Amino acid sequence: RREMSGGGVGPAVVVSRGVGGAGAVAASDAGAVASRRPGNVEVVSLAPVLLADVRANIVELGERTGAAARAAALVAEAEARITAVREKTERLPRRRVSLLEWVDPLYAAGHWTPELVMLAGGIDGHGHSGARTRRMPWSDVQACTPQVRVPPGRGLKPGPAQGQLHTLPAPSRFTHLST
Repeated sequence: RREMSGGGVGPAVVVSRGVGGAGAVAASDAGAVASRRPGNVEVVSLAPVLLADVRANIVELGERTGAAARAAALVAEAEARITAVREKTERLPRRRVSLLEWVDPLYAAGHWTPELVMLAGGIDGHGHSGARTRRMPWSDVQACTPQVRVPPGRGLKPGPAQGQLHTLPAPSRFTHLST
């Protein structure tokens, strides 16, 4: 934030999510908005594809906003947690996971989400690390023969997603899966 003439406060940095999909804002659109703001507003477009990119984006934003030390601490904390999870799951048997990004329409998770599944001890049945999310039919969910179904992060009403699993239009053969 920065002080503006007239005593107000405005943004010094506008962050744009360059990765396509719901909620993505093109850097040119963010730039157009920033150009209408008084003062010099920097536009930063982030497009993380892998988990390492997410960590690098945190560091970049910290540097651009004067919070480099805090950003470095957040990344170090995240890396410690990732290492702890990896150590707990590396000797466990891997289970096939159906993790959906969105349910209406149905999308497989992509970008860094398949990395998270792998770190947690799973094998992503639909997505591929670094790949974009993709629309898919329910037959793809069946074909991966998932052992675990993870509630989607988007496309459900606010609140606990697990309680809404029964509302998903999944074929009845998935009612026995772990969540």
